[in-house]
Order: sequence, then C-alpha cells, then structure tokens
Amino acid sequence: MRIFNENKTQEIVSPDLSAGYLKEEKLFIAHHEAVTECEEEGHWETVQEYENGGKDVTWVIDVPAREAREAYDEYEDIFVYIPYTEEELCARAADVLRARRAAECFPVVNRGALWYDKLTAEQLAELSVWYEGWLDAPATGEAPDEPAWLNDIK
Repeated sequence: MRIFNENKTQEIVSPDLSAGYLKEEKLFIAHHEAVTECEEEGHWETVQEYENGGKDVTWVIDVPAREAREAYDEYEDIFVYIPYTEEELCARAADVLRARRAAECFPVVNRGALWYDKLTAEQLAELSVWYEGWLDAPATGEAPDEPAWLNDIK
C-alpha cells in the first residue's frame, strides 16, 4: 500500500518509523454516477457478397449492453504516516531505557547474598550509585555507565 502524509496530499516513500507510525485509512479516488441498464444495439454489415446471392455478414455493436449500477465512491486503501508528538517520543525513549534496565541492571542487582558478600565497600557504593542511576534513567533520559569492575565479577 502507498503511504501518505497526514493530509493525504503527498506520498511518502521511506517514512521514519522511529519518529512516527502508520495508520490504515482510505483515499478518495473518484465518484461514479449511477448507470441505467441498456440492451446491446447494433447492425449487420455485409463483409462479402457472392455471385449466387449469398453474403457474409457480421454484427457490429453500436451501443454495448450494460448492467444497471448504483452510484458509488471509489477508494484506495492506504497508510497515513502520523509523526509522534514530543511527549510520545519521550515516552518511547523512556520505554527503551526501561527495557535496557531490565536486561542490563536487574540481573546484576538481583544476585544473591553470596555474590554481594564478595564485594568491597567501594564496589557496593559504586553498585548502589549505578542502580540508582538505572532507576532514574527513564526520567533523566540517560543510562548510567556500568562500573568497570562489573565485567570482571560477572
């Protein structure tokens, strides 16, 4: 299906789906008037005449037959590109950070006491700051830097 802007006045070839979304709609193409039924009309034409008086004839259609049809409007199924509002973009960015937090932070901080007992006081403090940074990430819009030592202990 073709993609148009919100006003359906301009076709869009490659919409940025990170900045907006597609909505199914219809585009008005044309109005077709009602048609009355009519039978075929035509006449016979002589194609060739023979000496014995015979003829080859063919039927020539002057008015083709047509079925009755009510008036109708013709539409095309299309997509309309709707840009996200600033609030929606912020909400989407926050959702991305929440997903990253669930994948990167929670598996680390939800380890048991055995793992925590091996950390130094400095590491515990740094881990606490990192965890708080992840908790605040959807509001601040920034993911905290992972402690350098964390990869060594994982």
